[in-house]
Amino acid sequence: MKLLNAQVVAPFTLAVNFSDGTEGFFDCKCYLSSHDGPLLDELRDSKYFGRCFIEAGALCWPNGLALSPERVHALTRDLPAASLPDLSVIPAGPFCYQIVPLRPSEIGCGRE
Repeated sequence: MKLLNAQVVAPFTLAVNFSDGTEGFFDCKCYLSSHDGPLLDELRDSKYFGRCFIEAGALCWPNGLALSPERVHALTRDLPAASLPDLSVIPAGPFCYQIVPLRPSEIGCGRE
């Protein structure tokens, strides 16, 4: 499985889709609240978080941090495609932001 697309849709939240057809939201706040380390410290800055990119199907940042597609998939909240923002209207580039209002239930940590 590979991560195909990741777009920032809210601070620390990515709309993601995978090669198996799964789409959803990856809430990195939850991941950061339960993990620590020097590479993760930079991700706590929302501007730096937005510099993510995909390399070889993994979610990566310029500091060398890479989250495997399996890890991101496991932490992604599955949502119907209709619930996701239309990513086709977002210009390409690693520094793009589109703030999309989301209901609180769409940004939970997935521990409901």
